[in-house]
Amino acid sequence: MEGDGFFSRLREWINEGAGRWVTIVAALAVIGGAAALAYRGRKRSEVEAVLEHGRRVLFVCTNPECGERGEMRVPYYCSWPRACPKCKQKTAVPGFRCQWCGEIIKTQAKPMVRCPHCGYVHDFTGGPVSNPFPPKSRFREE
Repeated sequence: MEGDGFFSRLREWINEGAGRWVTIVAALAVIGGAAALAYRGRKRSEVEAVLEHGRRVLFVCTNPECGERGEMRVPYYCSWPRACPKCKQKTAVPGFRCQWCGEIIKTQAKPMVRCPHCGYVHDFTGGPVSNPFPPKSRFREE
């Protein structure tokens, strides 16, 4: 009586020729459907989105006729100089904002950089924070 149940007959059918092929095709269809749903439902990771969007950097155009300063988006691991957004020449170099007057200054490979606008000395040596040559006034005369 145990051998006549539904599941025993189903097991016999699956182990025979036609039942085996139907089972294999059905299993492959389920696996393929699950893979298709997983691929379509896949969202971009946050890392991919950030890398695609790039990073914001301050720049200074070294073209004397342009002199543009500002902010632009560049891809990570890019080479400099880049094309200036205003004059479209490859003369834009990275910059940083002066802590005293707020103007954008061209980045230099020096341990101390003096702001050409207000005279503040930026110390990149990593020592104690002090300014041996403080500017005369916090606000520039315009």
